[in-house]
Amino acid sequence: MHHNWIEIDIDKGLAEKADVESAARRRAQRHRAIQQERLHDSVYWEDWEPDDTARVEGECCTWCIAHLWIIPAKVEGNWRLPEGELSISQQFQMISGTLKSGGNDIPISGRLTGDKISFTAGATEYSGKVIGDAISGIAKSGSDNIEWNATREK
Repeated sequence: MHHNWIEIDIDKGLAEKADVESAARRRAQRHRAIQQERLHDSVYWEDWEPDDTARVEGECCTWCIAHLWIIPAKVEGNWRLPEGELSISQQFQMISGTLKSGGNDIPISGRLTGDKISFTAGATEYSGKVIGDAISGIAKSGSDNIEWNATREK
């Protein structure tokens, strides 16, 4: 798997936390689709949970915690599936919404990791890949694996 990494190296500690956060957020917005970003310090955005965190073991006096944020694909909005409509709200990598199918509104909850999407609607677990205005993947319900596709409504 190929990843494009954007690194912000703050080993020298020359930038203040606010400046680093601002620069990282601007970069994240410019590279929103499937780009990924990592930070090598203890910068923490309270409103955006990191996808991973690592702590240096042993003697460490500065920059001992590293947080990883993976820029999620933008999926907020309405999507058309053969069996209904998927309405997604997005807060960074976390998603929620409803799947309207057969006259039922089924709540969904899930997450994104870059361009990978996963969510649960009722007893069905959906996973897939976001490519622009399309999503394709597998839906698992019990012992059944069913291919699913969605297109963004404009």
